[in-house]
Amino acid sequence: MKNVFFNRDILTAEKSIIKDYNFPSINLMESAGINSADLIADYFKSNSYGEVHIYCGKGNNAGDGFVIARALTEKNIQVKVFLCYGDDSIKGDALINLNKIKNLSGKLLIITENFSKYISTGNILVIDCLFGIGFKGIPDEKLKSIINQINSFGKKNIISIDVPSGLSDINSQLTVNAAQTLSMGVYKFETLFEYGNLNSGNVKLIDIGISQEIFSEFNKKNIYQIEKNDFCKSSRNILSHKYSNGKVFIISGNINYPGAAILSAKAAFRSGSGAVISAVPENIYSEISCNIIESVKIPLTVNSNNGIQNSENNFHAVKEKILSSDCTLIGPGVGRDVETMDFVRKIITEIKSKFIIDADGLFAFSGHTDILKNSGSEIILTPHLGEFSTLSGISKSDILNNLYDVTKSFALKNKINLLLKSSTSIFTDIDIFLINNFGKENLATFGTGDVLSGILASEFSRISSPKKAVINSLLIQGLTSEYLYNINHNSMMASDMLDVIPKIIRELQN
Repeated sequence: MKNVFFNRDILTAEKSIIKDYNFPSINLMESAGINSADLIADYFKSNSYGEVHIYCGKGNNAGDGFVIARALTEKNIQVKVFLCYGDDSIKGDALINLNKIKNLSGKLLIITENFSKYISTGNILVIDCLFGIGFKGIPDEKLKSIINQINSFGKKNIISIDVPSGLSDINSQLTVNAAQTLSMGVYKFETLFEYGNLNSGNVKLIDIGISQEIFSEFNKKNIYQIEKNDFCKSSRNILSHKYSNGKVFIISGNINYPGAAILSAKAAFRSGSGAVISAVPENIYSEISCNIIESVKIPLTVNSNNGIQNSENNFHAVKEKILSSDCTLIGPGVGRDVETMDFVRKIITEIKSKFIIDADGLFAFSGHTDILKNSGSEIILTPHLGEFSTLSGISKSDILNNLYDVTKSFALKNKINLLLKSSTSIFTDIDIFLINNFGKENLATFGTGDVLSGILASEFSRISSPKKAVINSLLIQGLTSEYLYNINHNSMMASDMLDVIPKIIRELQN
């Protein structure tokens, strides 16, 4: 896992690290600039650019830009540096590095006025070093003008340093729109979500000479981004049998949503579970039996609305399976019939076990989250943003504006593990806050949530830690999505994922 900080927090952390570990700040700026220049030079050559334009502001972000300019010049790349606020505004380490490039007179061009006269035509790579993590609020008219000028070069031709200029929170829209953002030392929270994610492009971590271990000491919020090497490996031994390799019980399906039951069960099998048992409404029992021939099926009686009856017979049928299973998944496609919701609440109230509650099952706890808190069970909730809004009673905009605080508070208050699914998914519990950026936009289609719930049920049946089970599941789903994106782009159906899951697991295991 790699450290993630809010902009405001990394400013404080870096000052403390410099003081406590006696790191000269000028050395950190040098490392940041040199290592950024190496990546920029590779991008420059692979895209056959003619020259580099570096737009610099007046803080340390500009200082990084000056080091980059010097390093690129030493690589025989033609560079123009645009000082957007003049050189009188440059101070400290940034001024030291500005003076160094002034000594390269004749090898690069430093421009302080009449920018339009010096802007080249043709294939230009633009480096955005205007404002970094210290920027707050909304860009003023001058900054708007410079941002628009940078964006006129086209997204694929722009690299931002640390954060896109103008970005102060995840909903900032008037920012530089970069193809890549080179993040100094740690990932920045604001670049990983919503418009911040959209305008940051591909975010790459730059080593500035401070280890992740040192950053972790100052990561008070415990926010981390998931990496491939976080995958928790597991294997079967030769003496194992089907019930020792993860016994999953799934309560799913409705006459309108039989596919959810099919996809979640198949995903659990494909993820390595030896036994998957599906409890489904009796009126889709035959359809499910024909489509999942490997699983054991239990029919549940339904009411006149085609919802699962909250009957003693149904309850005793599922109770036996829940208590004998390693993990129970409740919710994919069960519908929101009132009696079905009563049935789901009764299960969580009266049976203590390991549960994943997904999709329609989540609606049973809107206004009833006290049941979750008092259940005594190990529970993972897997809502998307709309479902979480209904569950928490908080508007979607307020959730996004306070993503860390809202989700963390909900998990702590209700004693649950929360996996909030979105273009950037997050997991939080009483201790940690994890961010997942694996996966492509092809996941935005019917059924992919059901596949994820099946993967998670399989992982949670074999791994005791909810956190590790979620990490594995997000990696499996995300990398499966990326694999299929390279083949079919966005023409993916959720069922396409099923045959790819074993390939991805094998690669992660190796």
